Amino acid sequence: MTATENVGRRFHPDYGYGGKILVRDEPVATILAEALTGYASGRFQSQAEVKRFLDSKPEFPKDYRKTEVRFDSVTKYLKNLLYAGYLEKREWGVPFTKAQHESLISLDVYQQNQKLLRQSSVAPSRKDISPDFPLRGFIKCHACGHRITACWSKSHTGDRYPYYLCQYRGCPEKGKSSARDKVEEQFENLLKTLVPTEATYQLAEQMFIQRKV
Repeated sequence: MTATENVGRRFHPDYGYGGKILVRDEPVATILAEALTGYASGRFQSQAEVKRFLDSKPEFPKDYRKTEVRFDSVTKYLKNLLYAGYLEKREWGVPFTKAQHESLISLDVYQQNQKLLRQSSVAPSRKDISPDFPLRGFIKCHACGHRITACWSKSHTGDRYPYYLCQYRGCPEKGKSSARDKVEEQFENLLKTLVPTEATYQLAEQMFIQRKV
């Protein structure tokens, strides 16, 4: 196993069956999962944006002069089937198989990333990705259904205010801004209404059991 395949995971003794099993290595696992899921959802519209996100996280291991993540490493993360909890090594006679280790992402997220990689998206990378607007590129305009953007607006007094807005040509709400705090509060309230599935509860239970071990 290469160093890239190990990022976000570590070996832990498996007292039930002997030997060792791969478990999540936090906080790197959560950071990597967010990056991979963000690419699948369109939050990050290119590998350059995924790289920029990982570079911005001090806890995430860097492999270029210890300050940056290499572009080829980003590609390897996106293509790594092991992160979805499966393995396949046809050259070794190992077919597509559910693995025993914990996954960082779902199989659906992995498959969506492979589809995007095959499409070789040419969308330009944005240079304004920042924690100031965590929902940028993640939520859609209620009027036209396209992803919204965000910006800082300066008042006549020189004060700066954060806003989300739609800039899609032809949208009836084009250019109409909504205060960042209001949008994010509504999003937070929506999240509070979501109820985890039984499968999610079972997964969380297994994670806590393994942590205790």
